Amino acid sequence: MILERSKLRPLVLVSTLLVLLAGGVVLANGMLQTVLFVILAFSAIVASAALWPEVLVMAFLFAGRHDFEPRLAPFDAPLSLNQLMLVGLVGLALVNAAHLGRVLRTWSMATMLIFGLTLALGLGWSYGLDYGVSKVTRTWLVVIPGVLIAATLVERRRSLLPLVGATFIVGFALNAAGLLTFEQSMVGNRLSALGSGPIIFARTVGLSLLISLLSLVWFVQNGARTARDRLIVALCLGSVAIVLPGFVLAQSRGPVLGLAAAMTTVLVLALYGNWRVIFAGIGLGYALFRGSAIILTTMLDRTRFDLTQKSNQAGLDGRMDHLSSSWNLIVSHPLMGVGTGGWPVSIYGIDERAYPHNFFAEVASENGVPMMLLITGLFAFVILRGFLVWFRSRAQKERFVLMCSLATFMYFAVNISVTGDSIDNRLVWLSVAAVELSARFAKTSTTRYRTSRVASPAVAWPRPPVR
Repeated sequence: MILERSKLRPLVLVSTLLVLLAGGVVLANGMLQTVLFVILAFSAIVASAALWPEVLVMAFLFAGRHDFEPRLAPFDAPLSLNQLMLVGLVGLALVNAAHLGRVLRTWSMATMLIFGLTLALGLGWSYGLDYGVSKVTRTWLVVIPGVLIAATLVERRRSLLPLVGATFIVGFALNAAGLLTFEQSMVGNRLSALGSGPIIFARTVGLSLLISLLSLVWFVQNGARTARDRLIVALCLGSVAIVLPGFVLAQSRGPVLGLAAAMTTVLVLALYGNWRVIFAGIGLGYALFRGSAIILTTMLDRTRFDLTQKSNQAGLDGRMDHLSSSWNLIVSHPLMGVGTGGWPVSIYGIDERAYPHNFFAEVASENGVPMMLLITGLFAFVILRGFLVWFRSRAQKERFVLMCSLATFMYFAVNISVTGDSIDNRLVWLSVAAVELSARFAKTSTTRYRTSRVASPAVAWPRPPVR
């Protein structure tokens, strides 16, 4: 994100204020400490909303909650950080109301709203109301606001780069928190941080790793010609080295497969005239594989990536049983499903959080096959159109951003197919919106390029005089 000079002075002033407040929180005690913490948190949210709102949005989506969370409310604060961030998102929605209206007309956001409405209606015939109400409230108070505001900011800026930078920062900070508190964050040989589970931790940190790798792809394609470019390449390599241990130690197999699918997408597209990317990708992939193996064997006695372990076979068998049970529910309730949150009641007889570890099977069994086909059709339509625009586009930067968006969707497409429920898989909606918006930006830039070529024909040299 490029910072304008006009923002440097307020940024320095705000940073100074936040540092002073943080010092006061550390030194104070009792009620004064609580008051200073609330002021510090609210000031940081306001500053983020004014200077870099994408950081606020991605942090809220990572938190993934709207209710009071004790782990995010230190010093007996009356409101937890996620609730304060939700207030900040409401302010962003009011400020960007005009852009928000345009985003609501996109295919991806309209389908997300239809899905949210279907979840709410599905409570009418669900036997799992406790889990169902939790899914509906978190969808409408976390998923939909967060994704809509993120897409609105992209529409307003006409660029995905600030959102990408914010995503990297959130994942990098989460990774640093996990590694710096390694002993406390390791639970059952799996790393996580700030109250997140290993799956959410691995997905978020994996996004930062993917962003670093895609940044390296850009410089492999175009070269690092200046000292600034070479510095960025060094920072990208350094971030890969820092983020990789946290990503691997989370031992979440879904994000690992998703990262492999994302980079495979890049390599397949690189066959279209970028052989340097293919050779560099193979070499870097081998380095990542060897580095991951060294990290695991050095720091852990046993890993979830050992295919000879019975736990891996048990996990695979369990997922196959879930899919089989979901299929039976789909066959018996094809149109409307068993209701939002009804899957665990129908399978296990309990009204608790449980899911088939496959987003499409979850939607089809709880909300009906038509809803599942609508979501699948949206994904296919947006992604295929994105690939088509990528092949036709001649705008270099926009084309690269579109390729990165497609790779990110593949990352989440694998994740939602192997684990998590619709709340855990909330970022897949943002990846689909990113593909749709970046395809529009690339198409618009290509149209402008062709128009400028037609409007500015080659200059005709004057003919020599006839003698």
